[in-house]
Amino acid sequence: MIIILQFYQCLFGFIKNQKILLIAEKIIKIIKKKKIYISQIYLEKSKQINKQNNRMKSLNQNQKNKVQEFRNITGASEQQAIELLSKTNYDVNTAVNRFYELGYTGTALKQGTGAFDKKLETLYTQYASKESQKIEIDGIIKFFEDLGLDIMDPTTLVISYYFNAKKSGEYTKEEFCGGLQKLNVSTIADLKKKIPSLKAELSTDEGFKNVYKFAFNFSKENASQKCLEFESAKALWSLLLPFKFAHHDEWLRFLERLPKEKQKDVNSDLWNMLLEFHLQTRGDLKKYDPYSAWPTLIDDFMQFMGYQPQEQEY
Repeated sequence: MIIILQFYQCLFGFIKNQKILLIAEKIIKIIKKKKIYISQIYLEKSKQINKQNNRMKSLNQNQKNKVQEFRNITGASEQQAIELLSKTNYDVNTAVNRFYELGYTGTALKQGTGAFDKKLETLYTQYASKESQKIEIDGIIKFFEDLGLDIMDPTTLVISYYFNAKKSGEYTKEEFCGGLQKLNVSTIADLKKKIPSLKAELSTDEGFKNVYKFAFNFSKENASQKCLEFESAKALWSLLLPFKFAHHDEWLRFLERLPKEKQKDVNSDLWNMLLEFHLQTRGDLKKYDPYSAWPTLIDDFMQFMGYQPQEQEY
């Protein structure tokens, strides 16, 4: 731009015709204005980049990991990721759902009326009931069979987590298509390729915690229920605990031997505190703190394991 401006100024010195001089003067004024305008754009863009970089630097490591996880799922920009995560208390699943509700288009996905969305809709209709327009239990079984998964494979819970499914035994169109968008797949073959990595998420602390907490509400018979039936909780524990819980076999044996009067429905406190118990002990029961406010069933389990509480010294 500077070179062009100098060229016109040089040319202006050689021009004698008055009309041409006026035109040349106008050209120089336009170029000068354009130069200022472009400089302002670059300055504003530079400020935005600095502001974004400073915002990223201000995040803690956990928040930075969430930003990266969000971007991997959606293909969103760093700015979009931080903006949405900050509004959802850095809950990745909620932020991802919000991302699609707002109609953002990430680089990894092609939304709207494109071929990607048409593929998702076609796939959905293969499994959905014509009466309810939902994928019901028969369709779900067929869906997982096509993926080469048994319905009792824990990976089915990971997939349901990505679908953000509200209840077991059905997927709505929004859940099914939205979940596949998050995973950036539009065919059974593509989803099959992701199964090893989806299953591996259960071996990470963050992935296991997300799916474990999701499974409680997902497996209740209806949203108004506060507890899981004892047998349902036991079945879920048998699926999930082997991935993280060092004493999962002993826990399940303990549950089997409970007298009938103690086989009560499992509330969210017991469900979540069992996860906290694992995080505290990590397989070393010596790290168990008997004076923490554990649910009675966990204290009973420790007695089952032969733990003898020591008397506190005063």
